[in-house]
Amino acid sequence: NICDKNCYYCGIRKDQDLADPEHRPSRFTIPKRQIMDAAEHIMDRHWPGMLLQGGETPDEARVDWLADVCKSIITRADEKEQERPEAERREEPIRIILSSGELEKEQYAQLREAGASRYLLRIETSDHALYNTMHPEDHSWSRRLRALGDLRETGYQVGTGVLLGVPGQTDAHIARDVMFLRDFDVDMVGSGPYIPAEGTPMGDPYNLNPPITQEELMKKTRRFLAAVRLSCPTANIAATTAMEALWPNGRELAIRSGANVCMPVVTPQVYRDEYALYEGKAEVKGKESALWDTIRRLYD
Repeated sequence: NICDKNCYYCGIRKDQDLADPEHRPSRFTIPKRQIMDAAEHIMDRHWPGMLLQGGETPDEARVDWLADVCKSIITRADEKEQERPEAERREEPIRIILSSGELEKEQYAQLREAGASRYLLRIETSDHALYNTMHPEDHSWSRRLRALGDLRETGYQVGTGVLLGVPGQTDAHIARDVMFLRDFDVDMVGSGPYIPAEGTPMGDPYNLNPPITQEELMKKTRRFLAAVRLSCPTANIAATTAMEALWPNGRELAIRSGANVCMPVVTPQVYRDEYALYEGKAEVKGKESALWDTIRRLYD
């Protein structure tokens, strides 16, 4: 949860260290050993991929560390795949998906060479002016768009997405967001409702005067997911944890609206409370048993 960015909506933004103690995160980096334990858990269940997500810290040592983690996961996945019956082996034993923010193109290439094959970087909105209301002046929409292009040129499957329900957003903004995702020909979509984080420049004013009810926001998000599915029929669309934080069985509703990916949370419990991107994230039930229950309900 260490991040150099200061996005106004985020609960782990850099200046959150200056917030009131109750809204101030304890900074951490999960040790490699614990990440490998989580990877082992995923491999034992033969799940297809592992998402490694964190704040944006583009210094060289950090990227070197992440590349080393990726290499170790790939090496272990290859070993375990050889232990399986030949008929069960996959050509790609595990897909590593990264979400580590804007990096230099050379750093993306370094991580790609280390074994990462997919990357999620949210554009947040396709509208420059709206983007500027969500970020300080030293954050650039154009820089983020260029990073998405760098990822594609480096050979990643690229994922992006938007925040729905942020102050100032109109239905016209959302329609253009759908067209942006279509025109960029995204491989993955990670979009969800805006849930305010207390103690942030966007979150506190929002909580004083919410511009939309939770029910309206859920409906808006479901319509967006349906429109994206129709516009991007082959994309992998995530049923995000924010959906579950917003509404009971929110991920199930997301799947019924066009999403097709669920992600069990394998982050060690001790770190979840401090990865509070928004209110209620840590309380979302990410256990595989809860997600299997959802999937069974959908297929029954």
